[in-house]
Amino acid sequence: AIATVFARYLGHFVRLGEGGTKVAAVGASAGLSAVNYIGVRPASALQTFFTVIKVVAVVAIAVMGLAFAMQGSGAVSETVGSFSVDGLVAAMIAGLFAFGGWHMVTYAAEETRNPTRTIPRALMIGTATVTVAYIAINAAYLAVLPAEQVSASNRVAADFADAVIGRGGAGGLSVAVILSTPGGMTGIILSGPRVYLAMANDGLLFRWAAALHPGHRTPHVAIVLQGIWASMLVLTGTY
Repeated sequence: AIATVFARYLGHFVRLGEGGTKVAAVGASAGLSAVNYIGVRPASALQTFFTVIKVVAVVAIAVMGLAFAMQGSGAVSETVGSFSVDGLVAAMIAGLFAFGGWHMVTYAAEETRNPTRTIPRALMIGTATVTVAYIAINAAYLAVLPAEQVSASNRVAADFADAVIGRGGAGGLSVAVILSTPGGMTGIILSGPRVYLAMANDGLLFRWAAALHPGHRTPHVAIVLQGIWASMLVLTGTY
């Protein structure tokens, strides 16, 4: 799903079409899987780099949205929708998607220094940070764009930038999204194979899936399997 977001924003600069978007998403997944194949350190360094970009982008969006709203230029929707349980569930799913993966830090406990101290701190600090960022960025979107446009947009950050900065603003923010989405992808690609490795060692998956690369010391077979499966989900649109 994150790879598809990456590809959609890439489509701001290159006309991809539906097929091209899927190919670009698969390419991003394959490239980051290759980095994780090589080793944990380069993958972690790459994730840290992209995460810093992501945080800077979120702060910039929040500040721009606040400044825009203070000028009284924001668009407030006058439409009041009706309440339904189905609508609430759909909204919860969309909202919680932003927090998905918080638990994945536990998957690498065996390879973490001082895990009894590091992992609880990572969970608490990480979840709190994401909460603040999620509220801030959505407040910025809704302060500038009508709710209907926010809900209907496939590239809401680009639409936001066009409204705040003017023509060309979407390009700058699209670059920020293109650079930040790999951070989320890398974290998932790094953590997922650790589960498959444990499953294989416990006899719940093919034993050969627990193989470690003799040089890189990574679960390379599990990483490749995960990459292939993710690519199938992207290409079929069934993720």
